[in-house]
Amino acid sequence: MPHPLPATPRCRTTLSVAAVTAAVLALSASGAAAQEVTFITPVAGVTSINGLRATLTYEPLEQFGYQRLNLRVEAAKPANADRQITVRFYGDRGVLGQDSDRYDTAVEQDAELPAGAKRVELALTVPKLHDWGIIRWELWVDGVRDPALSGVRPQSNLGGGPRIELFAPQGLRDQRPINFYRGVTRERGSEPYFGGLGPELVAVLDSEPLPSDWRLLESYHAVVVSAEKLADAAEQDPAGLAALQRWLCLGGRLLVEDAGDDFERLDRIDQMLAQSAQPFDKQLARVQQDEVRDQTATKEEIAPRPGADGQDEQDELADEAPPPFSEHPAWRWGRLLLPVNAVDQEASEAEAPSEPRGRRRRVETDAWFLECPIGFGVATAFPGRIDDLPQQSPTTGRQGDPLAASPRWLMRSVSRRLAQMDWRERHGMVPNRGAAEFANWLVPGVGAAPVDAFRWMITLFVLLVGPASFFFLRAYHRTQLMALTAPLAAAAFTLGLFAYATLSDGIGLRVRSRSLTFIDQHSQQACSWSRQSYYAGLAPAEGLTFPRSAAVYPTLPPWDMASRDPSNPYMREVLLSDNTQQLSRGWLASRDTSQLLVLDGGPATARLEVDATGDGVRAVNRLGVELDQLLVLDREARWWVSSGLDSGAEVELEPTTRRDVVELVRNAFFETAPSFPVGIGADDSGRQNTLLGPVRARDRRSNSTPDSFLEGRLAMLLSDIEGRNDGLTAALKPGSYLALSSKSTCAPIGHADARELGSFHVTVGVWEATRP
Repeated sequence: MPHPLPATPRCRTTLSVAAVTAAVLALSASGAAAQEVTFITPVAGVTSINGLRATLTYEPLEQFGYQRLNLRVEAAKPANADRQITVRFYGDRGVLGQDSDRYDTAVEQDAELPAGAKRVELALTVPKLHDWGIIRWELWVDGVRDPALSGVRPQSNLGGGPRIELFAPQGLRDQRPINFYRGVTRERGSEPYFGGLGPELVAVLDSEPLPSDWRLLESYHAVVVSAEKLADAAEQDPAGLAALQRWLCLGGRLLVEDAGDDFERLDRIDQMLAQSAQPFDKQLARVQQDEVRDQTATKEEIAPRPGADGQDEQDELADEAPPPFSEHPAWRWGRLLLPVNAVDQEASEAEAPSEPRGRRRRVETDAWFLECPIGFGVATAFPGRIDDLPQQSPTTGRQGDPLAASPRWLMRSVSRRLAQMDWRERHGMVPNRGAAEFANWLVPGVGAAPVDAFRWMITLFVLLVGPASFFFLRAYHRTQLMALTAPLAAAAFTLGLFAYATLSDGIGLRVRSRSLTFIDQHSQQACSWSRQSYYAGLAPAEGLTFPRSAAVYPTLPPWDMASRDPSNPYMREVLLSDNTQQLSRGWLASRDTSQLLVLDGGPATARLEVDATGDGVRAVNRLGVELDQLLVLDREARWWVSSGLDSGAEVELEPTTRRDVVELVRNAFFETAPSFPVGIGADDSGRQNTLLGPVRARDRRSNSTPDSFLEGRLAMLLSDIEGRNDGLTAALKPGSYLALSSKSTCAPIGHADARELGSFHVTVGVWEATRP
């Protein structure tokens, strides 16, 4: 059973050359091949006072995300009684020889060695928020630290610098990588390599088991897996498949190889990926798009654009082809932007308008693979291996079309499509750097100096201590007392100012959250992205608590000095239990704004009960919060609306037009959009105004971008409602609903007593799954 631990390290570790030499062990031969690091303590010549042996194993993570560490504790003989094992892992940006009590991240977890057992294993999932200069681990047995089982190791260059080529996780690290820009040949059974995509973007999982924790995939933008691997996981590794589904729902890109020459394995892929949502009808979207354009757009907005053959692109969209496989309408051909093939160059030049000199004419065409939106992510199915390039288009079948471009261009287009957003752009921040957008999402009404109140009190102080006191004391012939009344009045006013500043913000915990949640009510799964700002007059002693399944990243202000100075540690602590992670220290400070990015997914009971069987639509709010606005899109793509729906209440929705829906959602999004306070933000001169003064945008040390995944998905959602998307973006489809609220539906909040102020939550749900 977990026991409370003090916030500071319980024992001071002395780092000497002998200790470092004893603790830093050579890699095993098998571990070196897979870049797996193994440490065994105690080393030869050292005896554990508890007669135990510890083995720590992990594969160094070369980017931000979550690092898995496996610890195995073994006894020479079975234990006579239950023994509690506690491990504490430290990651630090510093170097050996510095203060041993310092650290940037500390993660602690308990396990139990039962009576009669000789071995216990536990897995720590550690947030990797910065480069690790050194790592340390300490073990306690029944609350007493065992120094022989503890160790320290220096780290180097393992913290987020991207590499140009992808090296497969297993088996081929000692071979020369193949760059898709130079060629696509490879031996059967080898792993694909993506030019320009490092291991921080793509993971190949065919050669190793699927991780049971989705956060171990969160670092990667794309995962490559075969259809056979998915089938095996469905039968033998349901936990790994569930983690993969959760990662995909949260915005990952899954690349499925060997779906079949005629994609005959799509049935199995749909089942294994829990693809149950009603697919978006593109032809219906085109009709709705014309409708909303006629109602809301200006002539400039709907002006047709020239297509690839010189005709208006709007005319082409009206003749949208049906899905390639009618039994799988959610899957569509992917689109690639390719240069015109040399085979068709002469004919194309005669028909095409002149291009600027030095630019190569390109066209968008159907690819040879299929894509399908699942949650916030996209699954891509390839008929064979990713680099098995076709010789003809799957849609036209004629030779010499744009798809018959050179392998170099094909794979460059695929790589660019996969690398549309790297880790920084997807998350909108980097956990070890200041974020320029930090100040545009602050808790309203707190944390700012009460300037007007200070002005009134200072003015009152000057008047009372000066003229008023002088004339009052002169009337009693006691003007000499001004030497006493002035400092006493100054002290009283100073205490008053301090009390006012303290009490005006209160001592409670406030939070401002902005979230986007997707709920699939048929699979009873939900996933959410949320940006949360906390302000506490007095930080709670227990810190913040989130589900064990959540990925939590701190967002730092651009004026943060700790991110620029490794000698100033963050001292963040995480206590892990079976179902929760407690951010006990270093994440939330008193009287200061702390900001977090939280990603979570898992089972959900929240739902909206919709009855659309009659002429109207009725809904029961089971989402657990009051809904400011509820918009329902029924099976015939008709919109229904309701306002102010209490939790548990039932309501009959009113029919509405798409134009009114667009206006309602657009106003809600824009009114709650993040905005900078006066004096902080980016001005028109390209300089960033921070609390440290103006800094040129190209010189500031912020790696963030306003086009984060969360804000980008909200923009896509608005585009879907307006009818400007083709459906391969957000999950808004017939049989869906959109709920706007000021309280969170599924996105976790770090403290039960935190009061939400100025929050904005968007929930997209699927309630109808009948396929046409």
